[in-house]
Amino acid sequence: MEYLNIQQFHHKKLVYVSPHHDDMVLSSGGLIGEISTICESLVLINVFTKSLWAPGIIGEVKCEKVETVRTCEDRFYCEKYGIEQMNLGFRDSSVRGYDADSELAAEVCNDKIYHDVLKCLRKLIKSMQYDFIFCPVGVGNHIDHKIVLEALRGMEPGKILFYEDLPYAVKYNELEIYKSIKGDLGELKEYFIDITRVFDKKIEDILLYQSQLESDLLLNIRKCAERFKGDAFMERIWVFK
Repeated sequence: MEYLNIQQFHHKKLVYVSPHHDDMVLSSGGLIGEISTICESLVLINVFTKSLWAPGIIGEVKCEKVETVRTCEDRFYCEKYGIEQMNLGFRDSSVRGYDADSELAAEVCNDKIYHDVLKCLRKLIKSMQYDFIFCPVGVGNHIDHKIVLEALRGMEPGKILFYEDLPYAVKYNELEIYKSIKGDLGELKEYFIDITRVFDKKIEDILLYQSQLESDLLLNIRKCAERFKGDAFMERIWVFK
């Protein structure tokens, strides 16, 4: 098991591309808690911010209401860690007509929004100064995550890091995850982040996103963190070899 060198982010400019408002804290909340205090800057780009997905909202669920609530939840988290928040305003899968099954089976090339997202993301990132960019690796095959991955996969290899999509990874064994990643991106090298010291804080941060809390969410996040080493909690990152 090889650990990610956190010190490589010291005084560096970081960009984290998140499909939805809560993906950063779910997938990398422990890592963010460690590096936000040592990096020069951290910019969070939320791509799909118009949504109907809000299991924690009581009453009628409308897109404008969900977007407002989720943006506020995420802004509170970002302010806590000194993160600059950028919201691109694209419609997520729940607004584009997908359901829980079809959003995991859809092909990127068949989604009409893909090219708009690609052009927008690449133009934005090209205008930014950064040392490292974080991108979802696409575990779970959620259409929104896959679109972001496809849009960013051509970025400079030495600058891009792929984070594991949580809690989706809980549904797959290691062989299935490796096959999926290799099929999409080829051979990558994995690194682990020991988040045992900050795991409770990560759970506290997830609780900031009250609109997104499903009954099994926290349990699945714990299961994901426990998979690799029985006496420690982990997150995982991949890079090109």
